[in-house]
Amino acid sequence: PVKVYYDRYEEFIATRTRHPAIYNLKSGVTKDGRITSLYVRAILDGGAYATASPQILRVNATYFMNLYRYDNFKFDGYAVYTNHVPSGAMRGYGAPQAHFALESHINEICQELGFDPVEFRLKNIRRSGDKVPVYGEIVGCMLEECIKVGAEKIGWYDLKGKKEKDVGIGVALHTHTTGPPPRIAPDQSTAMVSVNEDGTVTVISPIVDVGTGTLTAVVKVVADEIGVPIERVKLVEADTSFELFDYGTFADRANFNGVNAARLAAREAKQQVLKKASEMLGSPIEKLEIINGIIRERDSPQKTISLEEVARSIYFETGRPIIGIGSFKPEVNPMAWGATFVILKVDRRTGKVHISKIISVHDVTKAISPEEVRGQIRGAVAWGVSFSLFEELITRNGRVTNPTFRDYRICRSLDIPEIEPVIVETNINRPELFVKGVGQNALISITPAVAAALYDAVGIRIRETPLTPEKIWRALRDKGFVEEG
Repeated sequence: PVKVYYDRYEEFIATRTRHPAIYNLKSGVTKDGRITSLYVRAILDGGAYATASPQILRVNATYFMNLYRYDNFKFDGYAVYTNHVPSGAMRGYGAPQAHFALESHINEICQELGFDPVEFRLKNIRRSGDKVPVYGEIVGCMLEECIKVGAEKIGWYDLKGKKEKDVGIGVALHTHTTGPPPRIAPDQSTAMVSVNEDGTVTVISPIVDVGTGTLTAVVKVVADEIGVPIERVKLVEADTSFELFDYGTFADRANFNGVNAARLAAREAKQQVLKKASEMLGSPIEKLEIINGIIRERDSPQKTISLEEVARSIYFETGRPIIGIGSFKPEVNPMAWGATFVILKVDRRTGKVHISKIISVHDVTKAISPEEVRGQIRGAVAWGVSFSLFEELITRNGRVTNPTFRDYRICRSLDIPEIEPVIVETNINRPELFVKGVGQNALISITPAVAAALYDAVGIRIRETPLTPEKIWRALRDKGFVEEG
């Protein structure tokens, strides 16, 4: 075994950081509030080495294309070398930076032209059936419902104009891929499911679960597909002695691809069981179902046989294992969507922001494990608060000047506001699209929503992150809004 150990300073300079980025945006908008065009110029600081900069820059363009409808769009993007710490892949894969620029731009349009930020977004967002470059047709988009649900829960229309002094509310939207675009990447997963002679089930998945609960979802889907209690399913995970292919755990693809591969494998194994059960019961295979490990005919519930009996019969009579192999390669990428609503209060004397509540609404199609989904949302929101208000890597002449947690501020438990995760589900008549990723999404739109609420509270715009008390206090001072005492 090999162990690599970094001290804290080495951790800051030898590992990848999120890309610092500069964006310039320009839009065309009609008098009735329709966006007709968007121009984006993006410069990403890749640091001393390229690493993932070209890929993140390419994906950056899609974030600007996928959220709103435009007749005309142009993106000029540049990834540049600097003498800074190398930038790379981090939760959100460039989306938090891009969405801060885009959603802040949208909020400024609303302020300049007098549109309500919620109504303006409802008028311009993408919807199912729209076609976008790279990803093709949008399917199962519940963004409109996410906005409406979030606005109702935060009391958007009730709070407008009736807030306390220095209290603000803000909104921002986000979208994120569920895996790489199928047209440009070999985005494939496999799985193996076997029904054992005692009626238990074994699922072998090459998916690596990095704490997102993907393998729990795999087990649940296999149990549901075959028709056995979840405790009767055994999981063998990421065993390289089995030559099962998976493209990797990244880009929120593991749930979508891994679960679908396991579902197909379970279905194939189940069909072998039902074929034998059909012979043993004298019932048509299409009328058979498995519930809690018992096979029965729908029209004649008294005709039953246990899964264990059927499995044992197959093993003893043929000697062949009951194995299903599932291979899933998506034809379409079901993008995930969501909305963030924030309530906060600003202390004009210090510039400090106190976030009282964040409502994070997500279109997930189907939440296989709702509590784990909410846990993912809460964790991502907390990181989003940290990214918004605290985290800043300071570099001078190529040297990191704050490489310890004394100087590099992160969100602590007392800084985390009340978080209300909201899951929006829908039925799609394509079973392979019944699950979307959520692990990265909740982080993405926190910063622009906080910035919007900051403007709503005290009338200042901060166009760079983090939104520190120093920056806010100086902006308030420059406008003569600082309160003494």
